[in-house]
Amino acid sequence: MAAPVQRDQELELTIDSLAYGGNGVARLDGFVVFVRRGLPGDTVRARVTKVQRRHAEALATEVIASGPQRVDAPCEHYPACGGCRFQDLAYDAQAAAKEQWVLDSLQRLAGLGEPPLEPILPAASQFHYRNKMEYSFAQLESGATLGLHKAGRWDEVLEIEHCWLTSDLGNAIRNRMREWAREEKLVAYDQGTQEGYLRHLVVREGRNTGQALVQLVTARGERFDRERLIEVLTEFPEVRSIHWSVNRGVAEVTNLPTELLWGDEAIEEQIGELRFRVRPNAFLQTNTEMAAQLYALAREFAGLTGGETVYDLYCGIGTIGLSLAASALTVWGIEISEESVACVQPHDARIGRQAPRRRLRLPARAREACRHVPAHAARRVRRAPRARAKLVTVCYLVVGVRALQRLAVTALRPWPVERQPFADVELVPAARDLVEPVDDTLELRRDNPRGRELLLPIRRQGREPAPCRPCRLEDARQQLRAASLRLRRQPLAALPVAHGLREELGIQRQEDPGVAAGCELAEDGAVHPPFGFGDEV
Repeated sequence: MAAPVQRDQELELTIDSLAYGGNGVARLDGFVVFVRRGLPGDTVRARVTKVQRRHAEALATEVIASGPQRVDAPCEHYPACGGCRFQDLAYDAQAAAKEQWVLDSLQRLAGLGEPPLEPILPAASQFHYRNKMEYSFAQLESGATLGLHKAGRWDEVLEIEHCWLTSDLGNAIRNRMREWAREEKLVAYDQGTQEGYLRHLVVREGRNTGQALVQLVTARGERFDRERLIEVLTEFPEVRSIHWSVNRGVAEVTNLPTELLWGDEAIEEQIGELRFRVRPNAFLQTNTEMAAQLYALAREFAGLTGGETVYDLYCGIGTIGLSLAASALTVWGIEISEESVACVQPHDARIGRQAPRRRLRLPARAREACRHVPAHAARRVRRAPRARAKLVTVCYLVVGVRALQRLAVTALRPWPVERQPFADVELVPAARDLVEPVDDTLELRRDNPRGRELLLPIRRQGREPAPCRPCRLEDARQQLRAASLRLRRQPLAALPVAHGLREELGIQRQEDPGVAAGCELAEDGAVHPPFGFGDEV
């Protein structure tokens, strides 16, 4: 059956609700039309932009009658700017819509009839809450300008005078940098022609410390006066760190190596009682106020009593792990970003002096580490019987990386842990990937939506699962250690290991004493995983 609408057709529609992602939902004789910029209760005139067999997409071009939840947007750049989406929707309606998205996803995707959903935790501040902003340069007839991309456009930048996402300091730094670019007669980079020089400006703020970090991203070459740039930015006493990055590629990215032009390598931010060092590329929750509440919920859901081992996967600069360290026996953080590791090292030393058993350690690659976490935990339990009572894993999963979410859940599913609180995961992948084993050995106890993000504490039920592959590998490594101590001078591949086990460990027959695939052989013959888990101090 053909769709009852055609592309570019003008329709008059009434919006019933908001779909996941924010488009309004309207129906035309039962046929669903998703309307961008349509809010519940609105009657709009919309132009069809895309037609499929079961639904169509449209863009609202005129609001004929406003719904009761529509309000006046405070920003003069809305809705042309792509930085905000719902400034014209009352905030209580936004929170209710997001809470409904969580409920619908758990019911429809995960198959849960009545999930234990708690009330949504609203934001403390609706505006001026972000501690990090990334701006793009563009070239106008009057010179280089600085702003955000237009809604739905990757190739057009809208000049911003006052942004409601950042603070007054952030607005002032951006506007001053636009003046500096015009004073220096520097040309903005053009993505289409791949010509020009200025590309991006990143401003990071310590909202609770009053410190700011500025990162300038340019094309190749140094075409500006360093001293003049430093002079301009140090007009703001809050600026403590100035960095410069060179983007030699085509992609519009800011996560690049930086050169320190002036000041400290990092600024500091305080969340709760902890202060964190923040470098240009280190990850930190962009809403500092809500980060403190998120971590408080993570502590509550973890239910630590002081005898647990916590694994913080994809931990960034260790904000969640460090917030749990005072209540746990040991905290292990896993992060691939060397810059994030460098940010957390001073905290590791500080916590180590206060309580030697409560440390945050950051091996290299979380993708590999989560495969070995069960084996590492089993080894620790054997060596420290007092830690046998509870093993708790806190997985901090990067938003939107569905493959890593599935990897972490698959790797940890066979592990007899008591609780697995998943903090800050994306809604739909969480419903599909994390809640999948609820009807098997895992049970979803409670979930608290924070916007479109979830906290999912999953408690393992009584049935004991079969040993997982990492556990089998750890048992095999224990045998290899004993054998290698006796036969230290013989190649590892020559040890009497069964053929199937040899293949599983990845051992090759070679003259080099070698190691199991991806692992390293210590001087005492012990085989260690590649990501650097060591013995607890």
